[in-house]
Amino acid sequence: MKLLPNSLFGRIALILVGGLVAVQMLTTAIHISERDDLVFRNGASRAAARIDDAVRVLNAVTPAQRPQIMDAIADATLQLTDGKPVGGEPAPAEGETELYVVAREALALALEPGTHFRVIDAQPINLNPDSWYAREFGERAGIRIHAAVMLSDGNWVTADSTNPPRTTTWFTRLLRNLAIVDGVMLVLLFFAVRLVTRPLSVLAGAAEELGRNIERPPLPETGTVELVRASRALNTMQDRLKRYVETRLKALGAMSHDLKTPITRMRLRAEMLEDAQLRTRFTRDLDAMQEMVGSTLDYMRGLSDSGEEVSAIDLNALISSLKQDAEEAGHTVTFAGESPGPVMGRAQALKRCLQNLLDNALAYGQRADITVRDEGRTVNVAIADHGPGIPESDIERVFDPFYRVEGSRNRNSGGSGLGLSIARNIAQAHGGAVRLRNLPQGGLEATLVLPWSA
Repeated sequence: MKLLPNSLFGRIALILVGGLVAVQMLTTAIHISERDDLVFRNGASRAAARIDDAVRVLNAVTPAQRPQIMDAIADATLQLTDGKPVGGEPAPAEGETELYVVAREALALALEPGTHFRVIDAQPINLNPDSWYAREFGERAGIRIHAAVMLSDGNWVTADSTNPPRTTTWFTRLLRNLAIVDGVMLVLLFFAVRLVTRPLSVLAGAAEELGRNIERPPLPETGTVELVRASRALNTMQDRLKRYVETRLKALGAMSHDLKTPITRMRLRAEMLEDAQLRTRFTRDLDAMQEMVGSTLDYMRGLSDSGEEVSAIDLNALISSLKQDAEEAGHTVTFAGESPGPVMGRAQALKRCLQNLLDNALAYGQRADITVRDEGRTVNVAIADHGPGIPESDIERVFDPFYRVEGSRNRNSGGSGLGLSIARNIAQAHGGAVRLRNLPQGGLEATLVLPWSA
């Protein structure tokens, strides 16, 4: 099972989002672990402050007035008892609980410096002691401090001060705040990752389009330093490829022009031969040379953009016209299926591609059956013949320029061995492909695959 997305955008986004979630979970766990200590310290401070207020009042009155004052100030959160501390000696340091230490520190801060006191007990108070979720997330725990304090005249008073628990929505507020922060971060991460990966998508698209159309407009050399360097390198490569192809075309064009004159002279001299059989052989060789020169030029034109504009092409009408031309020449051609809409491409180039595939089928298979199929993102034009087929080892080799299959399929068939090469070049220039397969019942099927937009 693949855990990482295929796209760079998805992988970067997954890593950043995963890191953000991990950090949020870690900080939330730290916050929860520290919360109890903060809650208890806050509660202990409030309970200790009540004890300090009571001690100040009792220090201000006479011993005879203290019982009446203690009754007056007593309530549900504070109970006072006159007398010495009860509970024995303080617990040893190693036996003190964390809450005991918190209560002692809170009293030391709340009472006047030098006041003697002893913490007898310190206990947490929960609204729902049996519910872990309620204790941790639904309430703020209270604290009860039971302590004895020495008054200014040496008498002791025992205080039982309580900071009561209460319900709280702190966890809901925490989740809401995290959701807001995470939402903002996700939006920022989306735009940041898109800003980083979009130039790569543009470069990939430009490189793919370059494979179909070498005359495409150059990329703008703007943006970051890295993007400018990559765009400049791609534009430089495109310019070199264009000059390379143009140089080859010019060289072949010059060779073709130079060869036409001697071929014409040789043809005239062949006509003057008295031996008819020898004259026929000379003429056949000259025709083959002429066809090879013309086919080579056609092949080279197929490697470059001929300048023809891309337009919407009625594929059904194009195939019908090729079928009619073949039937007028005495061939048998069938046509089944139809394209649901026009395809974008160069009409003359596609016509040459289909013509080459159809000529190949008629030359080797006596008849051709054309079938058009809509495959969703592509439209497929399959041309099947009834010939001997091609050995599986030669399925890809027949696309090589000038390659001829040895055996019955090419005997006396003529041709230069460039038809399939030209057809594939044109298909690839339109973002498509040409595929060959031997049919189970015999014969070869050539399929032209075209995207709906070129």
